[in-house]
Amino acid sequence: MNSFYWKSLCLTFVFLYVPIAGSEDHFKVKVPPELVAVVGNEITLPCRLNTNTNISTVVWSRRDLSHSDVLRYNYEAGNKVNNSYKGRVSDLNREELERGIASIRLIHVQRSDEGEYKCTVTARMWADEATIRLSVIGVGSRPEIWKLEAVEGGLWLQCRSNGWFPKPEMFWLDSDGRNLTSESGNVPKFNYTLVEGLYTVTGEVAVTRGDANRFLCRIHFQKNNLTTETEINISGNTFPNSDDLFWKLWDIYKTTAAFSGLVILLIIPGFILHKKGVFERLGYFSKQLRFLKYRNPPGYEDIIQNRVSVKLDSCRAHSHLRVDCDCEQVSYQGPGSPQSQQQSKCEYGVLGTNQFSGKHYFENMER
Repeated sequence: MNSFYWKSLCLTFVFLYVPIAGSEDHFKVKVPPELVAVVGNEITLPCRLNTNTNISTVVWSRRDLSHSDVLRYNYEAGNKVNNSYKGRVSDLNREELERGIASIRLIHVQRSDEGEYKCTVTARMWADEATIRLSVIGVGSRPEIWKLEAVEGGLWLQCRSNGWFPKPEMFWLDSDGRNLTSESGNVPKFNYTLVEGLYTVTGEVAVTRGDANRFLCRIHFQKNNLTTETEINISGNTFPNSDDLFWKLWDIYKTTAAFSGLVILLIIPGFILHKKGVFERLGYFSKQLRFLKYRNPPGYEDIIQNRVSVKLDSCRAHSHLRVDCDCEQVSYQGPGSPQSQQQSKCEYGVLGTNQFSGKHYFENMER
């Protein structure tokens, strides 16, 4: 009896276990290991099961997001999309999920979309996941060329292109396809600026008159082996002649203009400061500093014990002197400077309004 019972139990276990184990082996999520997207374009992130089954939950996630779920689908609740992806990621629908397809489509790709995306699928009692590495590149605009200015015997050209990631390589070529970078004394200047995750590349070079006067600005993007270029043809009459009188006068004009600009930059601030009386105030402060420096001679403490406040009488001041409103300061208002009047031994005076007798000490400011 016991032997028959255990044999029946084992046989039942085998029948129950085999289908389940077989289903687990066939329940696998398949994704490509890596994809490359272009900024501004759209791309599909594939995710599918190797068998048709009713999918109950799908989660697309990224570890580097504050809320790691990019999209979460539930059979009952539907789709829930991360705020940073709203309007840019397609919803999952039941028809495709019933066929084992859990792929999403990402539109208006941004540089910030680069990263690892994990697709996790749950169906009944089984679950599996797989990870895709998404790289985002920027394929920029076709280069544009401008003629900036004339230099002695040649022209200064600029080439510009934007919207690249990672950095592209820029080359200047002559009409024979030779790299101008390799020519002695004619080294182009290249500059890279990063704006919103994409590079703008600018290249400048001085070119001289040649047989063809044809120059190319070429950009090579190594990431996907892309090459784009722009050609410019310059007529021989466009190049300046270093022996021309015009060119010599142009050099003189530039030098004179630069010198004149420097002189103007120095004169205008001085004129403004003079108009506002800044120099006069500086002279006044200088006098005050000299006064303060020598105002404490030996025995000064004993003298100031007899200090009194004297108010100057503007009505009894010399006509060349002006007493300020506080009646404590006097300034010279006559012809010439006060120094010239001192040299001519001219003396001017002003009386005080106070009446007192004895030994007293007072201070007044002369300007």
